[in-house]
Amino acid sequence: MRTRCIKIKLKDGTREQVDDWAAEINKRANEARETMKREGVSLEAAFLDYQADGVYLVSVMRADDFEKAKAMARSSTADIDAYHRRFKEACWEERTELSPLIDLSTEDQ
Repeated sequence: MRTRCIKIKLKDGTREQVDDWAAEINKRANEARETMKREGVSLEAAFLDYQADGVYLVSVMRADDFEKAKAMARSSTADIDAYHRRFKEACWEERTELSPLIDLSTEDQ
C-alpha cells in the first residue's frame, strides 16, 4: 500500500459547502467505506488548511493502486461517489499532489 496526499485550493465562497460535504460523508460513513473497499482504498482523511491566499483541503489516501482507485471512482454509479464528484466540480479550484518523504504503516509489515 502507498499513501498519497493532495492539497486542493478551494474556490472562494465555498467554505459552507465544504462543511456540508464533510458532514454528509461522515453521516454516510458506512456507504463511503463500502466504495473505498471496492476501490482498494484503506484510508481517506481530509483536513482544512487556512492560508493567506485562501482555504485548502488536504486529502490523504492509502491504496494499493491509485490509478485503479481513480478509474473505479470515476465510473462508479454509487450515489455517494456521484455526490463527491459534484462537490469536487463545485468547490475545487486547483489540485497539487504533495511529495512524500516518509510512508510507513504497521499494515505493511
